[in-house]
Amino acid sequence: MPFTYTNRKGDAYTLYRIKTAGGKHRYILAQQSKKGDPADELPPGYRVKETATGAVSIVPDEPPLIQPAELAAVERALRQLPTPDDYLAVAQHDRIEVYAPVAAARYGWYPAPRQGEPPRYDPVLRFVLIDPARRVFRGDRAYPWRRERWVWLGQIGSISDVAGTLIPDLADRARRDPFALDSFDFDLPTWDRAVDEWFSRPRRALRSASPPASVHRLKVTLKHSRPPIWRRLLVPSDITLDLLHDVVQTAMGWDDEHLHLFEIEGMTFSDPRHRDSDIAEEADVRLDQAAPYARPRFRYQYDFGDSWEHEIVVEAVQPPEPGQPYPVCLAGERAAPPEDCGGIWRYGWMLESLADPNDPDRDELLDWLGGPIDPEAFDLDAVNRGLAGMR
Repeated sequence: MPFTYTNRKGDAYTLYRIKTAGGKHRYILAQQSKKGDPADELPPGYRVKETATGAVSIVPDEPPLIQPAELAAVERALRQLPTPDDYLAVAQHDRIEVYAPVAAARYGWYPAPRQGEPPRYDPVLRFVLIDPARRVFRGDRAYPWRRERWVWLGQIGSISDVAGTLIPDLADRARRDPFALDSFDFDLPTWDRAVDEWFSRPRRALRSASPPASVHRLKVTLKHSRPPIWRRLLVPSDITLDLLHDVVQTAMGWDDEHLHLFEIEGMTFSDPRHRDSDIAEEADVRLDQAAPYARPRFRYQYDFGDSWEHEIVVEAVQPPEPGQPYPVCLAGERAAPPEDCGGIWRYGWMLESLADPNDPDRDELLDWLGGPIDPEAFDLDAVNRGLAGMR
């Protein structure tokens, strides 16, 4: 008998097994599918996930990090609001999300749900577990009209304290502004004060003589580079993002002549020149806060004109080796492109032109570059000499 699942709206879904073009099998939940055959059971290690809006999917069955008492603390805070039934609290793997009816439905911009149909919801707040050992959470709000973007509200602490601070403001803003659930803006607390209060220590300088408690092993790859241009690094887990920017610049061979940003878990971090309502200051956030575990991937962009996009993968979080200074580069391949050459696609054209003695653009390119370049060059010792100056 096929596996079926009925969501909160009463919609029934059937599990289908589909054969991909590569000959592998994948599973989907759908009300109908012409591409696959009904399956009797979920694949081992997977479960059904349902969102507050009733969307269903199949996800890896990872042990949840959120404790029932923490979800209950958020629900208690929501019950103190004048209209608690307007909100839903949903526990995800490492976060608790708060949903409210979308503005377009509440103000008649499209038809209201039919009788008996659940209201349409959008996320408005989330509480992300950033330190499982100490049960420390971070409070974020959804960026107005862009549900995939989140802004840290500067609150860090226990779930009771963070939820107790941010959830009452939902009702307060709603009384002053009918569009509050979509556009409320907080007076952001000072980031340094929030971090210092909850972690009981100032940010450690990279040059500190004390060894780090742990190190992150990172693989940095310049996206769309073929063959790939990459570096593997070990950095202190408590390095701040502004210093991680310096490490990436040195390891890749960039000149740090342009603006940059990090995008991690839907949040954007940069230097003070980018201080905006939805961009947080990178010097105030440590790597072990923004990406505390292995496996996350995040984006680092350098030079918004040429748009050098890097994928950074946290391959492992591990103990430091006695006597080993950090940061250190373990391996890498190929040189970074020349600055201001026009981006990754123009760099590919440049290499083709340089390799062809008959190319009409070759002499002009050599003159601009100041001579031939070796795209395969990578000097591990030179990179580590540069990193040594940061220790």
